[in-house]
Amino acid sequence: MSITPAIPEAEATAWTPRELAPRPAPTIEELDEMVRVARDEGYREGQAQGYADGMAQARGEQQRLAALCATLQRPVAELDEDVAQQLLELSVAIARAVSRVQLAWDSGALMEVVREALASAGTDRGIELRLHPGDVPRVSLALEAGGMDTLPRLVADPALSPGDVRVHGELLRLDATLDTRLAGVAAALAGRVRDG
Repeated sequence: MSITPAIPEAEATAWTPRELAPRPAPTIEELDEMVRVARDEGYREGQAQGYADGMAQARGEQQRLAALCATLQRPVAELDEDVAQQLLELSVAIARAVSRVQLAWDSGALMEVVREALASAGTDRGIELRLHPGDVPRVSLALEAGGMDTLPRLVADPALSPGDVRVHGELLRLDATLDTRLAGVAAALAGRVRDG
């Protein structure tokens, strides 16, 4: 196998590199300028990269902090509910103690409870008013002095506390004991606390 040149050898000329003019060495001012430009470019690139890295890290920290805050808010909310419940229970206990004393000494307060209970009974027949044995004489005197047309039958019930009232009729059983009345108030207040 033989190789045939595309150009006959006699016609070919040898390549010689051309001579380049010598370039003068940069001056100190030019070198300082090149260093300054390179430094400024490196600073801008580093600043941009550092800013991007810092923002990414800050977003990660923000997400972790938000998750931590959400985790901490649940126990605080539960604590708020517990405190509100305890305050409600304390308020009811204080109201119970004050009411017991008032009902034991103030016939007017006791009669207000009796009047409300009898009004709730409406026209039911055979009304029986159940009271603590110590309250029966006071209520009897007050009802007789009040000029009612039909007096309910008064029954001394030792299971009741002073100030407690129960009304029994043919179609009705009404519990107006202090504990029941306070439980109704507490339930209403608890609903308001819950609803905000």
